[in-house]
Amino acid sequence: MVMFMVDGAGNITRLGTGDMPLEVIETWQSPLGSVYPIEWRAQITPLGETIIIKAVFPEQELNLSTRYWEGAIDIYGEGKTTEAIGVGYLEMTGY
Repeated sequence: MVMFMVDGAGNITRLGTGDMPLEVIETWQSPLGSVYPIEWRAQITPLGETIIIKAVFPEQELNLSTRYWEGAIDIYGEGKTTEAIGVGYLEMTGY
C-alpha cells in the first residue's frame, strides 16, 4: 500500500507500508451489526508527527451489494481537536 500526504503548500510526501502505523481510538456499531473504527491515532514516521483521524459523523455506512463504510474525515494535530488541520475521504470494507 502506498499513501501520499499533501500539505497546505502542495508538498507531497510519499508514505510506504509501515510509515504510518494506526491505533484505533474509537469504534461505532451500525444498526446492521458491523463495527467500524471511526477514530485513529496515526504516527507519521517520516515526518515525526502524530495526527488524529476522525469520522465527521459515524453513520456513514452504505448497504448496497456489499456493505461498507465511506465518508468524510477530519484530521487534527494530536491534543488539538478543536480545529481540523486537514480533511479527507475514507472507504472501509470487510467489517
